[in-house]
Amino acid sequence: MERVIDILVQSGIEPGKVVLDHINRETLEMAWDYGSWLGLSCCLDKLSGPEVVEFYKEYGPDRFIVNSEWGYSGGGNRSVPKVVVDLKASNAPTEDIQKLVFDNAKTVFNLPV
Repeated sequence: MERVIDILVQSGIEPGKVVLDHINRETLEMAWDYGSWLGLSCCLDKLSGPEVVEFYKEYGPDRFIVNSEWGYSGGGNRSVPKVVVDLKASNAPTEDIQKLVFDNAKTVFNLPV
């Protein structure tokens, strides 16, 4: 992650136009400090719903984009709904959940939906 961020900084691209994906506990702080959007690719054998809840509680909903990946164990296609269940169980407000799983991606990718 450090090398990727170094290249981005050298390129001069605005961090707000960058999505660093596959963020995990080891890369979170460095990516957060860079100032980009952070993709949380959830699946059974990598980033879990409870970990996403931890990140949300620590940093808030504003720069995360929750998405899914298939992973080696499969089942990735159900990861985002499972994260929503975990967020609801943590009493996250509906507006924050909406940001994490839809609105932030809509914003960064300028989607007309």
